[in-house]
Amino acid sequence: MGTPRSIVRTRPRLERLVQDFDCQACGACCVEAGPVLVYPEERTPRYLTTSIQASPGFTSWDDLGIRQMWKDGAGRCGALQGELRRNCSCAIYGQRPEVCREFEAGSEECLEARERAWAKTGNAAG
Repeated sequence: MGTPRSIVRTRPRLERLVQDFDCQACGACCVEAGPVLVYPEERTPRYLTTSIQASPGFTSWDDLGIRQMWKDGAGRCGALQGELRRNCSCAIYGQRPEVCREFEAGSEECLEARERAWAKTGNAAG
């Protein structure tokens, strides 16, 4: 059962609810958050050093030459390891982009990413 939006919008309750969000049992933001830009000064690895998934590397460049995290055809980040909603983690957690570091569990963006991800799999957000 999903968390009603009216509950998570209030700050004191949000702070309590964030404790209930286990990012390693979710991963929705790594699939549904949209493009993840990598700033030039960031030390995000450009290439896989282990055989996590067949990809051109962790980062790619768009048509304007802007570096971003590589995503597969389904929108899954190349650094996401494991199975969505079960046991997942970031292969470059210690060097993940600033955008990822600032993404807050339980935020409106988090809840929206969860809803989109679970809708695609045919399961209710929870």
